[in-house]
Amino acid sequence: MSSTREARARWSGLDYGLVLPSISRLPFSLGQRLARSRGLMNASQGRDWAELATGQSYIAQRTRHAYSQIWPDMDADELVKQRYATASLEELEALWIANGRFAHRKLDLEPVRDLLSQRPPGRGLVVLTAHFDSFILGMLGLGLCGATTHVMTSAVVEDERVPPAVQAHFARKYREAGRYLKGGGFWHVETAGRRFHRALQRGEVVVVVADAPAAGPDAPGVWVPWFGAERRLAEGALRLARSTRSAMAALLTVGAGGDAQHWLCHGPLNPWGLPNEAANSGEAEYRALFGFMEGVIRAHPGRWWGAHLLHDCPVRHTAA
Repeated sequence: MSSTREARARWSGLDYGLVLPSISRLPFSLGQRLARSRGLMNASQGRDWAELATGQSYIAQRTRHAYSQIWPDMDADELVKQRYATASLEELEALWIANGRFAHRKLDLEPVRDLLSQRPPGRGLVVLTAHFDSFILGMLGLGLCGATTHVMTSAVVEDERVPPAVQAHFARKYREAGRYLKGGGFWHVETAGRRFHRALQRGEVVVVVADAPAAGPDAPGVWVPWFGAERRLAEGALRLARSTRSAMAALLTVGAGGDAQHWLCHGPLNPWGLPNEAANSGEAEYRALFGFMEGVIRAHPGRWWGAHLLHDCPVRHTAA
């Protein structure tokens, strides 16, 4: 291991192994303030976990460019700081979930109950979400409302370049949060594809973090209107819904850094129940769900900590 990589591992070991757990044991308001301060320090140093893994500070620059497109009249640098602060609050949330403290705040779960009550009988439900606010808590809302829920994750967090303390943080987050998913859990898409299909065929819920680009220029993807352009994003959620004839919905949560968490839902949409079921692709409904998520993100500047992903989404150029 190079000296630079060793330094990053030592720093992350201190941060994720001592600082963040210590903050999680403090009173809520103080813990939130310190988590924000931690995020601001990360912003100044380029210390998102992915940046620690690669040794490159690139997220702030890409986020600044994305925010400049979304909120051209706002200070993009200030929004970038908010992005890192929100990411830090999300990491704090993961530890609150692990120690059960998240339930001490007001959780406005009525929209989730309404969403689940409207599911077509016997159908699975594919739920789209994004790297936004306390998204880990957002997913748990489905389980807290009684739905057996399976969350699609990625093995990228286990890449050998990811510092050990960061890997341990993710492992604990998925393990402890999984206890609230009513028999479901967090599963890497690289190895658990069949698990998601079987869950949907049983009428259960699968959550997909859908704001990621297609894996490569030649990888399968779907074109959706996304922040001012037709962009090609990963098609995993739509493909799952098609193959299992599952309904689709979108879910985001807002409230990181406050004393209450609010769930925002759209759907369920069930394109397969139409008379022309065989010919329907579900893409119109899929695009509507992305439109909903974009609207929520635009209403809450700085909370989309996955904004840097916009850089890697191919744009479809139409002839003039």
